[in-house]
Amino acid sequence: MPRRRVLLGWGVIVLALTILVAGCADRLPHVAAFGLGDGSPEEERFPLGSIAESAFSYSVPGPTVAWTEDGSHLVVITFGSSSCPSEPDEVTVVDEQEIEVGISGSFEQSDCTADISPHATVLHVPDGISSADPLVAHIGGQQLTLPPA
Repeated sequence: MPRRRVLLGWGVIVLALTILVAGCADRLPHVAAFGLGDGSPEEERFPLGSIAESAFSYSVPGPTVAWTEDGSHLVVITFGSSSCPSEPDEVTVVDEQEIEVGISGSFEQSDCTADISPHATVLHVPDGISSADPLVAHIGGQQLTLPPA
């Protein structure tokens, strides 16, 4: 008999809490309310096209280059798919303390992931380039000036 009373007591408590929560449901704040609107100019309307475009538009950072801490190497950082990274394919000395870094993608694979992640490649400093002087690097359609290491 005592076990039955305990179960009945818990049942009454659960029922009372359910009624209490249901009674407070009207007082909970609304997260969002979307009405049809009346078309007045005061309303801000966003056509579905602009929402979709902004939701799926992003900009991928361009590649960059930097000295290693001791100036013994260059590091090229590219951004793109983590499974098919873009990477430098050629470094050409075009003038005194000026290089051009060619970037190629490894998109021959058809199963590249749709993510954006950085990819770092460490390169030897080309002959004739000194880390003790500023370096001009042309990479990814931009010109960067690296201070001495």
